[in-house]
Amino acid sequence: MDLRLSGRSIIAAPFFYIVLCLASPASAITTKATASIAALAEDDYWHTLLHYKQTIFSQKSTIDDPAFFLSPEGPVNPAAELEATIAAFSAGDPTDEAHPINRFPARLNWLQQNLAPEQTARFVATQSSTFEEIWNAMEPSAASVIFPAQYMNNPASLFGHTLINIEGKRNEKLLAYSVNYSAITEETNGLIFAVKGIFGHYPGRFSIDPYYQKVQQYSDLSMRDIWEYNLNLTPDEVRNLMLHLCELKDAYSDYYFFKENCSYNLLFLLDAARPGSALVDQFKHWVIPVDTIKTVRNNHFIDSEHYRCSRSTTIKRIASPLPQALQERSIVAAQNDAASIELTESLNNRDDKIRTLDLSAELVQMYHADGKIDQKTYSDRFLTILKQRAPLGKVDANFYPSTTPPAPHIGHDSSRITTGFGSYDSKDVLSISLRPAYHDLMDPSAGYTLGSAIEFLSAEFYYYTDEQKLEIRQLDAISIQSLFPIDTFFKSKSWTLNTGLTTIKEKDSDDRHTAIYFDAGVGVSVSLFENSIGYALVEPAIYLNKSLDSNHMAGGGGVIGLLSQWNPQWRSQLELRQRYYLLGEHNQLTELTAQAAYSLGENTALQISFGRSHEFKQTWNEFRCAFQLFF
Repeated sequence: MDLRLSGRSIIAAPFFYIVLCLASPASAITTKATASIAALAEDDYWHTLLHYKQTIFSQKSTIDDPAFFLSPEGPVNPAAELEATIAAFSAGDPTDEAHPINRFPARLNWLQQNLAPEQTARFVATQSSTFEEIWNAMEPSAASVIFPAQYMNNPASLFGHTLINIEGKRNEKLLAYSVNYSAITEETNGLIFAVKGIFGHYPGRFSIDPYYQKVQQYSDLSMRDIWEYNLNLTPDEVRNLMLHLCELKDAYSDYYFFKENCSYNLLFLLDAARPGSALVDQFKHWVIPVDTIKTVRNNHFIDSEHYRCSRSTTIKRIASPLPQALQERSIVAAQNDAASIELTESLNNRDDKIRTLDLSAELVQMYHADGKIDQKTYSDRFLTILKQRAPLGKVDANFYPSTTPPAPHIGHDSSRITTGFGSYDSKDVLSISLRPAYHDLMDPSAGYTLGSAIEFLSAEFYYYTDEQKLEIRQLDAISIQSLFPIDTFFKSKSWTLNTGLTTIKEKDSDDRHTAIYFDAGVGVSVSLFENSIGYALVEPAIYLNKSLDSNHMAGGGGVIGLLSQWNPQWRSQLELRQRYYLLGEHNQLTELTAQAAYSLGENTALQISFGRSHEFKQTWNEFRCAFQLFF
């Protein structure tokens, strides 16, 4: 990572511990002191600084860079690392930027607070000159957690992201320093990045960038709204955070999309800032960015939050009161100076003039950010619009409709268990399903984006009471839906991707088989009315099972549907699917499904569903009532 300030590197790396002699009475380290050092090696804060996590039989650091450790045993032996650190602090030239005292200022600070004075007196310096130079240049005074919302049209951004902002005493919000942990790769294909990231194929590093650059990256270019969560860190806690951040400059860890990701590694910084908080320990199996926001909030780190809407949200907000004709003319005005002047002169209504000019200004900025116009064209065109806008004056705060959505932290928890009862092909069934993460189209939408869904390792089981038989109804490795409505300004495709195991009927039989399946979809979505999305997708699909001719069934078709959020409690979905399988087993599928859900609370809901299917020349119905608990 490139953490640089005023031309000097921000130091980051690990520490070591000195092997202490106990035999001689002349030794400066007494038996009592040695016992204290042994206890320090098992101190939770020392383990936080080394990024230790408990494994089945021992403990191991999540940092994979051997240069982070001063002892060869450092990744698995905290005592050896402590001994090597004390030894390294007691020798060498502390004015050298590469000296361990400059590389590990958080370790130095902690040891000075916890070792006996006669032990710390051996250190060649009492502070890191490199860190103090950085601290004095930045004058950090506050910190905040930044959450760019999920962006479903990029698989690498499906869960959102988290950053930490460091604000100086003289800094405005946009001039803060953003601390980011991310995978280091030149891969530009989001799907390939996500797949490789799942299996830890990329190194992850910290970096620091001006926050305004991140706002441009996420808000202007990626169309992602941003939530800023202001932390209530004390001055000492801000300093602790900075001390440990400087230790992580050049260290890398293998990046895992679902666990050792951006959010997970930032939690170590907050644990270092506030000793005893143990945020990292509250995540055992997977880490979802929005879950870390909730955890940080539940552990009383957050003082307040602020919403920063993306450019796309701003454009839609400004355009919403305008008739379609003026929206389209604003696009033309943003592409042509003469059209801009003509549009303004043709309007008599002051409010319409203001809205069309404000809209044109936002569009020009978007075109420039997207690289569609060069700097000179942008400057000239933007200035032409501003000259027309200035005489119209300011507008009050209510001139444009408010678009602040529910904050991410108020949404349902990402894990879910569902129990239900119903019937499948006239057979009574009991059902249970478990989903580790994250959100589907029928889950409560508060804090999430309507039409966006991603689930992984979601399993559903049916128990047929008459047959006394348990079977896998569905086991999805991953399931993604991105229904992104097109409008006058944005023409993104809608798409789906699903793969895993599912139950299929057998031809000319009531028998059921578990098949491997893969299907995808691409098409278009539109907003039919408020909080309602109509969609139509083309869907290829393939099923693999020995009961099928040639062991497979492949083909395609399409689906049309309507997803609606009627109010904060009620939502529904209606779908009609038609597929033709022409490779391997020949088959035709016609399927109608209808679902409705009602939220009982933030983390509980009721759901009812009905489906009618025709396949392999058989027709059957499926009905289910279910209770959902999110946790």
